[in-house]
Amino acid sequence: MPLNKRLYTLPFIFATTVASLSILTLFLIVIDYMPKHSKKLKKTVHKIITPLRWLGMNPLAIFIVLQLNFDILDGWI
Repeated sequence: MPLNKRLYTLPFIFATTVASLSILTLFLIVIDYMPKHSKKLKKTVHKIITPLRWLGMNPLAIFIVLQLNFDILDGWI
């Protein structure tokens, strides 16, 4: 790959922006708006997003575990 090649082109920026905003909108609808209309759906969504909430509250612990896994597996592979 040449060193002077532009990595971030305008179509790449637009494509990644649209993809990330689409996923953010989907999460917003599923997590925030849909459970307000149904109590049964509220319990289901809460059970599904519990791991995501844990990941969001413990980023340092996740980083440390990933680093330890990398250090352990680095010598084996």
